Amino acid sequence: MKYSDPAPGWTTELIATFVFGFVLATLLWLGLWFFRTKPDYAAALHAKETALRECVAAKNECNDLKDKAWAKNENIRQQLEEARLGWGRCLKSKKALEEKLQP
Repeated sequence: MKYSDPAPGWTTELIATFVFGFVLATLLWLGLWFFRTKPDYAAALHAKETALRECVAAKNECNDLKDKAWAKNENIRQQLEEARLGWGRCLKSKKALEEKLQP
C-alpha cells in the first residue's frame, strides 16, 4: 500500500497502529505498576498487622496491670478498714477504762 495514495486506508492503518501501541504501552505500564507495588503493599500490610498485634499485646498488658492495681488497692482498702475498726475498738476501750477510773 502506498502512503501517497489519497485513499483512506493509510489513515486507518495509522490510527489502528496508534491505538494498538497505546493499549500495549498502557498494559505494560499497568503490569509493571501492579507487580512493583504488590510487594510494597504486602510489606505495608505486614507492618500494619505487626503494629496491630503489638498494640493488642500492650492493651492486654495494660489490662493485667490495671487488674493487679485494683486487687492491690482492694487489699489496702481492707487493711485500712481493719485498722480503722481496731482504732475504734481501742478508743472505745480507752474511753470505757477512763470512765471506770473516774470517781
